[in-house]
Amino acid sequence: MTVPEALFFGVPLSEDFDPPSWVAARPGERPDAWVRRVGADLLEIFRSHRGAGADGRAVEWHCVGGHVDLTVIRQDGVTTERLRTWPDTIGERIVPERVAA
Repeated sequence: MTVPEALFFGVPLSEDFDPPSWVAARPGERPDAWVRRVGADLLEIFRSHRGAGADGRAVEWHCVGGHVDLTVIRQDGVTTERLRTWPDTIGERIVPERVAA
């Protein structure tokens, strides 16, 4: 798996970003197995990323919350499994420090 220099799954990164070694796909690992293994932990990283308002305001926000599901579409059917759930409340700010269930 390669990481674009300025962007990692849509999250702007600093030039010195070095993805954790566990992010790399293992030889022969199917994409769904890779997401099942590292997806929720990657989203924990994104969950901790602070953003600013689109208009440049210094409003701090986090954009990953609630839960993360893995949906796999195959010729023989579709499966969805919950990888992680966070104790966030709709309408309230996301607090990344809350522990996932």
